[in-house]
Amino acid sequence: CEYIPYILADELVFTNPLQRDYMLGYISEPEIRNEVMSKSVIRPQPTLDPKYYQLALAAYALDDAVVNIGYFGAFYATRGFGAVLTELKTLPEHLRARINLHIFTNQSEAITELDGYELLKDSLRLNPYVPYLEFLNLSKQFDLLLVNDAVTIGAKPVNPYLPSKLSDYVGSGRRVWCLYEQGSTMDSLT
Repeated sequence: CEYIPYILADELVFTNPLQRDYMLGYISEPEIRNEVMSKSVIRPQPTLDPKYYQLALAAYALDDAVVNIGYFGAFYATRGFGAVLTELKTLPEHLRARINLHIFTNQSEAITELDGYELLKDSLRLNPYVPYLEFLNLSKQFDLLLVNDAVTIGAKPVNPYLPSKLSDYVGSGRRVWCLYEQGSTMDSLT
């Protein structure tokens, strides 16, 4: 099935070079691989114009006395939240008390079941997903936005993923805390 667009498409868009190289690794026929290369372009996910971040105003209470970190998204077997909680647990309590991590997900139980949740629950704010335009507006309200890379070491020869929310975060104008896998595309961007 993958060969159909490879052969019929006028242009093949990949978000990063590692993604293209990874997908080309599945093509055993040199002539098809060459055709794909000749039609491929690297085009990361676009960053929206600032006006889109103001189309839906989201009311959300933040404590100005702490650093407010926002995370938006789902969790997968390769992109979990355990590493984030592990890092937060290492902070002394007086520093941890100065951080609120606001998580917008439809998988709150994935957080509450993690080792260390009880220790950190006073610093965590679990919220449901919000519609896309509200997410854009909310992303401008946090001190810092968090994005984490997929973990592929031992499973793939390269990390072909680039989280799409990174482009949305960049458009917010806020600082972004990137937890990345060494050698990944996100690593090369930071």
